[in-house]
This record gives sequence, structure tokens and C-alpha cells, in this order.
Amino acid sequence: MPVDQVFSLTNSITTKIVYNKGFDRGCVRFKSDRIYSLCSYCPLVIKIFMTTITTEELTKFRSALQDNDEAMKSLNMVEKCHGNLDEAMEIMMARAGIEPKRGGDYWDNFTKELRNFICDPDFKDFFINDAYALALGFLLAKTTHPAAILILVILYVFRKGISHFCKSEQVA
Repeated sequence: MPVDQVFSLTNSITTKIVYNKGFDRGCVRFKSDRIYSLCSYCPLVIKIFMTTITTEELTKFRSALQDNDEAMKSLNMVEKCHGNLDEAMEIMMARAGIEPKRGGDYWDNFTKELRNFICDPDFKDFFINDAYALALGFLLAKTTHPAAILILVILYVFRKGISHFCKSEQVA
């Protein structure tokens, strides 16, 4: 049964402990920026470094994007995934028929590809003023990715902080 304790390490890094039944082998699996550890002596799964969105933040995005059905599908998926953007992105990518590129995780791939657009002064202005529908429209006009994927990238940038995101790597 899920444990509702979430220990917040930083704004964007969360450790969540979830109890699951049925695991009988111990292993450690590394995938992108997350570590899964399955304990052989207890039915425990520990997920480290998940990118999550709170219910309040999700509500804020829902009200801003209520007219975009594709974006709402992604927001609903985030809710079904209990705010876990990583899980929601994996599911929405599969539904859109998008496979992660080799040599990096999907966040790295999307953010590298979209960084110039996200760090554009017009996008940043929309973003900072909570005009998420306009920010989504800006990205839709610049790329061929579906809104269902782009809104998850916007949520990821929201979680990381746009100023930090744009400073974290040199814009190409």
C-alpha cells in the first residue's frame, strides 16, 4: 500500500518511499536520473530524484490550459501518476509513438532540443507571467512535438525554475 510520506530534499528532488507487494528479489536498477532499489527482505521500492508537481501547481496549470484537450490529457496523466512527471512523460511518449533517443534520457533530449525556444525572451515573458497557454502556443509554433509532450516539458521547466534552467547550460 502506498505510503503518503514524501521527504522533500529540494524543490525538484524528492525521495518517495512506496511499499509494494510481490517483489521477491533484490536488485538495483539505474534509469536516467532515478535509482530504483528493490529490497529482497522487504517489499520496498525506493525512488530517488523524481521530478514532481504538487496538486496546487497542477490546478494552476489546469486553469490556464483548460481549452487545450491535448494538454489536459497530459495534466490528467500527471495527476494519475501522483505528480510524477517522469512517469507521465514515459506514458505520454509511448502514446505519441515517440521513443527516447540514445545517449541520454528524455528530459535531456527534449530540453536540449527546445532550450533556445524556452530561453527566448518571448517565451520567458509568457512563462513568468503565468501565461502557460501562450507559452505552449509559442512552442507549438516552433516545433513539431504534440502539445501533450510540450506541456510536460513546460512543467519540467516550471519545476526546475526557468532562470535556473536557462543559466544551467549555455544557450546554443
